[in-house]
Amino acid sequence: MKHSDPIELVKQALGASLSGCYFKKGGAKRGGPELVIVCPPSKYAARLVAVTAPRVSDVLGRLAVAILERASWCAPDGLSPFIAVLMPAFGPKMVEAVRDFIEQHAGDVSWMLVNPQGGHHLEMKRKTGVIVTDHAAETPSQPQRPSNRRGSLFSDLYRWMLKLLLLRDAPAPYEAPFRGKVANPTHLGRAAQVSVETAHQFVRAFAERDFLRVERGDLKLVRRKELLEALLTEERQASPVWTHARPADGGTFDLDHMLASRPAGGIAVGGFEACRRYGLLHTAPGVPLLLLEGPPNALVAAWDLDYCGPREAQIVIAEPRYRASVFRAVTHVGGVRVVDLLQAALDVVPVPGRGFEQAELVVAEILSWGGA
Repeated sequence: MKHSDPIELVKQALGASLSGCYFKKGGAKRGGPELVIVCPPSKYAARLVAVTAPRVSDVLGRLAVAILERASWCAPDGLSPFIAVLMPAFGPKMVEAVRDFIEQHAGDVSWMLVNPQGGHHLEMKRKTGVIVTDHAAETPSQPQRPSNRRGSLFSDLYRWMLKLLLLRDAPAPYEAPFRGKVANPTHLGRAAQVSVETAHQFVRAFAERDFLRVERGDLKLVRRKELLEALLTEERQASPVWTHARPADGGTFDLDHMLASRPAGGIAVGGFEACRRYGLLHTAPGVPLLLLEGPPNALVAAWDLDYCGPREAQIVIAEPRYRASVFRAVTHVGGVRVVDLLQAALDVVPVPGRGFEQAELVVAEILSWGGA
């Protein structure tokens, strides 16, 4: 059982564990529940949240936002809150962490973890008692066709080596993690501080796609337009997991003041704010984005922030999926740690509206979108 529609996935998963229940379409009011679950004598307003990586910090961050907003998606109908978290996979540690978080912060909330194959863990609080069920994912009836891919062309370390070769051509005053010729894969491995085997694999993978050639004793990226289009397209299809926050005292958030007065390690300014600091902003910057090497909750506590919904947010915090490629390529602009030019484009490309347009501008102006 694998569904592309999250609501259908949740309905099918609940149907596998509950009997005598039925569903009503939500969304009658803006910001209301995506689904209404009726299990007589109980009724639930369901909020669906999704994470792309099964990290406890990501899941708890999304749960915290949904819990804070529950008055808007449950009231005034008097429905009980139910939160379904969709994720690629989960295990006993995730279940335990979510249970502890719910019981500590919102004991009246029913919840479920569910994966795309329909495997789920459900804890539903009914007037007749609490239902706790585990349901394993169904085994596909047809065997999966073997993949001929040896790995993603844009994995974490591959992105880092791609940045090293790409950004060395960025004009001054833009910083680059490396400048100069890269004679062979061994030299690339040393420059990128990765294993020689990984560097050779990278060179083979990009050469097979005709994105990399050896010219005059130097590894050269070619067909950059097609290469960057492929990378931006992959990133555009991702669902970024962001934590929205604001000052706990209700004041105005000043990013530069916070970075100077309450410094914290493992932080880099990203997204539209990074584009602004590079002087490449094409549209309004909006709420600044910070990328963290660690979980967001540590920074939220250190900076006296509160979790909130997107509309109230004054800062957006994210733990990137590809940590090495982000933080190995960090630069400094005005004394502030800022993600590299390519990462700034990757940060904004999934943003609805003008995100892709902003990414294209960075690529065209600096990274030779229209180059060879």
